[in-house]
Amino acid sequence: MGADKLHINIKQSGFTMLELLVAITLIVIGLSAAASMQAIAVNSNSVANKVSVSSFLAQQVAEEISSRNMSDPLLNSNSGGTYQFVDWSTGVEVLTNSLTIPGAGTFTATYTIKANTYNGATFAGMTEITVTVNNITYTTYKMVL
Repeated sequence: MGADKLHINIKQSGFTMLELLVAITLIVIGLSAAASMQAIAVNSNSVANKVSVSSFLAQQVAEEISSRNMSDPLLNSNSGGTYQFVDWSTGVEVLTNSLTIPGAGTFTATYTIKANTYNGATFAGMTEITVTVNNITYTTYKMVL
């Protein structure tokens, strides 16, 4: 039993402390990046929902105004103002300047009507209806001859 028997190959098993710290650091960085992306996605989804509802409401208001009879004085004059939403939340028809939609927010609409106008230019018999809901603008046209 000489000195040559002292050189027994010992296989290393497990991880060193340094390897463990590097692995934990990489996992923490990855998880924090995923959490950050999740927060950004939630915020972006909220903004997209508000823009979508604003666009829908602007189109609905423009269509409501456009659906009026061609002889309606509102369509044959230059006018504008705050749109009055119909609120049925209490079970009774109530006109209100703003509409609150759960999960989306509160919306207000303004409109302008320009008689004898098409795309900003004078055009007899055409009425330009522009509706803005929370900074989203929708424009439509109606012939009133």
